[in-house]
Amino acid sequence: MTLAEVVLTDLANVLPALNKNIEMNKDLWKQSGGSARAEELDWSKHAEIDFKPEIILLADCVYYTESIEPLLDTLERLCGARNDTYALLSQEERDTPNQKPVWSQFVEAIKKRFKITPVMLSEQHPTYSSHDIRVLKLTLPSKDKKETQ
Repeated sequence: MTLAEVVLTDLANVLPALNKNIEMNKDLWKQSGGSARAEELDWSKHAEIDFKPEIILLADCVYYTESIEPLLDTLERLCGARNDTYALLSQEERDTPNQKPVWSQFVEAIKKRFKITPVMLSEQHPTYSSHDIRVLKLTLPSKDKKETQ
């Protein structure tokens, strides 16, 4: 099996941990023919992105109202990099007073920019799925139009 080039992104203060994980798994990357690197990606800044992802994976990224629009702006740029790019977002729905309204705001905002396809629990791996974790496939609406033309 051959893996693709993987770019792990986070804020600058998390890069040492990402690089440590990459280093700890370098033999697996080499055996598979793939590669991995870590890069800073701060959604609040319009950073230059030097890669064009095919798939974007996001896990538990929705916590603060202030981060919703910057996250969506970044996702829109990344998903627009190629015609076949899509995002898979995994988010635990927490029952905290702060998290519930933020998730609701996020869902409303994302509906305005992306086509959302829920990944049903029955489609997920039984060991790694949970009723309180949402997995959504996100595509830009314009990509759907291009694919059907």
